[in-house]
Amino acid sequence: MNRKTNHIMVFALSLVLLLLLAAPFAQAAERGKVTARLVMYATNVQSIPVGDVEGHIIFLYEAKGITFWEPWGAALAKESSIGDRTKGVGPSESYDIYTFPDGSTITTKSKGEAKSAGPGKTGTGAAEGTWTFLGGTAKFQGIQGGGTWKAWVLGPGQFYVDAEAEYTLP
Repeated sequence: MNRKTNHIMVFALSLVLLLLLAAPFAQAAERGKVTARLVMYATNVQSIPVGDVEGHIIFLYEAKGITFWEPWGAALAKESSIGDRTKGVGPSESYDIYTFPDGSTITTKSKGEAKSAGPGKTGTGAAEGTWTFLGGTAKFQGIQGGGTWKAWVLGPGQFYVDAEAEYTLP
């Protein structure tokens, strides 16, 4: 072998060795499952009768509350939602921002369908749908994933949501 070939082989072997030694130190993505219970209260509700059939409205609301995440702990929640209901049944979309005590945040988007009437009737009214992580800050920077949720009315403007999802953090 000539000298040039030796240098190339030494360089190639050094590169392979470096990659093999560095592999255990590379940070792998964190993957997991999360569950959450949101307990919410509507702070601003606006609805407009459509006028085509009895009980058809479009609405916009803001709700605030507390979310208990397993495994991440408690966070303050703010939800902004828009929907279309006929006698309490119909679709909606929401954006939620969760703020944890350390200042980290998670933003999600959900889509769902109210399956039974119930606004203002304790213990009635149910909705379900899907949700997606849109992003996060600090320890939740780059979060991805999503899952499903179900919600129930507790009383006028009061509701709770149980959610589950799979997530990936870089």
